[in-house]
Amino acid sequence: MHAVLKELSLTLKAIHIPIILANQDIAARYKRSKIGAFWITINIAVFISVLSFVFGNLMNNRIEVFVPMLATALITWNFLSNILMESSKIFIDSKSMILETNVPILSHIIRVFWRNIIILMHNILILPFIYIIFKIELNFNILQVIPASIILVLYLIGPAIILSIICLRFRDFANIFENILQIGFYLTPIIWMLDSINSITVKNIMYFNPFFYPITLMQNSFLSKNFDEFIYINTSIISIFLLILSLYIFSYSRKRLAFWL
Repeated sequence: MHAVLKELSLTLKAIHIPIILANQDIAARYKRSKIGAFWITINIAVFISVLSFVFGNLMNNRIEVFVPMLATALITWNFLSNILMESSKIFIDSKSMILETNVPILSHIIRVFWRNIIILMHNILILPFIYIIFKIELNFNILQVIPASIILVLYLIGPAIILSIICLRFRDFANIFENILQIGFYLTPIIWMLDSINSITVKNIMYFNPFFYPITLMQNSFLSKNFDEFIYINTSIISIFLLILSLYIFSYSRKRLAFWL
């Protein structure tokens, strides 16, 4: 674990490197575009509109309740799924930099996180329009967004590190995980609401869904709902467990990463 702590220290000292690289990634993606990174916001807004029209009517949901729930869940899911999928390929995509430079290996994970935080900041711009259109009353509970966002990032750090290592060692696992994410999207209350399910058994099963907690945590925060102790505690416990597990896996495989590339 001493080697891992040293790696973490080096990563934090060189924190400017992944931030610069992530900013360059975003700039390169929208180079010569007149709208630039705001295409991100437009794309997610169109997606929310289409899903609201289809599933709002299909499931006979109250549109003023369903759309805000959908928008907050979809924005969170977009952030979560992008980080996990990009992390699964980040070491492979950064092969030359890993082999040819002394940049700390975990800097590549931070690069993924910072890139998607930028995208999240663009997507959040949709929410004020949702608040105004559907007359959502905000209160001091909206301040939960700050600790909830920190918990969300901590929740994803462990899986991101674990996936990056597993998918480097076993290249086919990235495709398997992509299918797992697609299944997770439909099994998580994003395009449907948990309150619309009458079965107690199904609701209890949902508590074993690892995607349920971060999505619900951010939904409640964005919509100024009351503090949910159950969601906060479980999300925090899972975050700590996955973080400790990821550090042990990284400690075991750190010296092997270059050979697996």
